[in-house]
Amino acid sequence: MNLLTLLLLLPTPDLLVPPSWIAEHRAIPVDVRPAAAFAAGHLPGAVRVAVAPECVAAGVGCVQRELGKAGLGGEEAVVVVGEDGAAVGEAFWLLEWAGLKQVKVLDGVVDAKGPEEGLGRREARAFTARASESAAADVAWVRARVGTKGVEFLDLRDEGIWMEKDYEAPARFAAGHLPHALPFDFRRWVPRDGRWPEAGRVWETLKRLGPREVTKVDAKAEFVLYGDGPADLQPGLGYLLLRRAGIPVRVFPGGFQEWSKDPANPVVRIVGAPEVDRLLEVENPGLKGDEVARSVVVLDLREARDFKLGHIPGAYNFPAYTEGRSIEKVMEERWPQARATRAPVVLYCYGRPCIRSRDAAARLARAGFTNLLWLREGMEAWREAGLPVAGGPRNAPAPDPHHPGPLLPASPPSAGRRGRG
Repeated sequence: MNLLTLLLLLPTPDLLVPPSWIAEHRAIPVDVRPAAAFAAGHLPGAVRVAVAPECVAAGVGCVQRELGKAGLGGEEAVVVVGEDGAAVGEAFWLLEWAGLKQVKVLDGVVDAKGPEEGLGRREARAFTARASESAAADVAWVRARVGTKGVEFLDLRDEGIWMEKDYEAPARFAAGHLPHALPFDFRRWVPRDGRWPEAGRVWETLKRLGPREVTKVDAKAEFVLYGDGPADLQPGLGYLLLRRAGIPVRVFPGGFQEWSKDPANPVVRIVGAPEVDRLLEVENPGLKGDEVARSVVVLDLREARDFKLGHIPGAYNFPAYTEGRSIEKVMEERWPQARATRAPVVLYCYGRPCIRSRDAAARLARAGFTNLLWLREGMEAWREAGLPVAGGPRNAPAPDPHHPGPLLPASPPSAGRRGRG
């Protein structure tokens, strides 16, 4: 086990605190329970904070104003108190995003006092702390870093974890996601009886995540979490859990809702062979010819010899390990209008274990192409569907799809790195 892994397994010191810590440090309990529960009883000196999704969507300035109304100025030590782990995580993230430097979480159940013992009213005041630049990401920040080295995007909209579903794509993720993102679910670590799980358990699961068994997320990366939108509490929960594990993390509060409403933002959809067939049929009924399609771009990322053995009619072959020519340049030369018209770009490889299409989609997203379709099951699915095959015998044996190696950059590959994958 390397030093980085050992450090990541250690929880951030003093992030979870016992009830006694509140009095010892003159901290303010920030109660995120429902109003009725707070009114029935709360810790002495507690303030109730509830930031509406509309305020989160408006930005950190709105969050700071709401905290000021609750009597917080930004210099206090605060302890988040609640019974819903997701709500606690959301509050922890909002408080750090707003700029509070000492934010803790109560480790244990709330021993609430009666209302006569814990009124704890605070006068509204100006919030003066400076917002954190590392707790959140806006659309511009995300757009500049999609698919780049050192940043990993996690899509939290679906239940379950990619690696535990035999690599099946969850429904909402398949219907559209940020390029190069992977589905993940933090809800299994919601605390029980007020006790949070060990930080190492989260990291042990996360470091096994990847698009396939032999390809994992970058352990040194900064993780960006997004859900449906500002009302989704899962990114806040994930933020708290990763902060406990010492992992750099930020939340994209607008989530997929904000991202997808702007057609200039690239979205990847996972499609099947029938949908690709329908797209090609518009230009080439019956798929009888093999002219490179113009209304839809179909890129075959397999090696040239496999392309010759059989490919989707109308596909253009661009092997992932092509030397001296970038995929972006090919797109500009052969389909100059594709980016401007947002024409669909279909990417396919050998089969499910091959992730060249995923990596190529990220590169094309950075180049400005927005309508990206990932035929994840690749040529295998096309043949299994009995659809026309160009360039070789219809029933020619398909190449073995189990090849290691991600998509290489545009520069020529070094010796020994020509493996398929």
